[in-house]
Amino acid sequence: MARSRRATVRPQKVCESCERPFEWRRKWRACWDDIRFCSARCRRNTRVRKQRVISDESTRQ
Repeated sequence: MARSRRATVRPQKVCESCERPFEWRRKWRACWDDIRFCSARCRRNTRVRKQRVISDESTRQ
């Protein structure tokens, strides 16, 4: 039989863009405190949203 791994409890965060929970990944071990988004797509979409909000506010005035 193959060895089974133990179920580990990993820390979670909520993505600032899509507001979905995501778990710690090994590649993020050195910078987990700095991670704010679950994916590159969410990071890009947040920038677009901020630009739209700023442009909407400037057109209202």
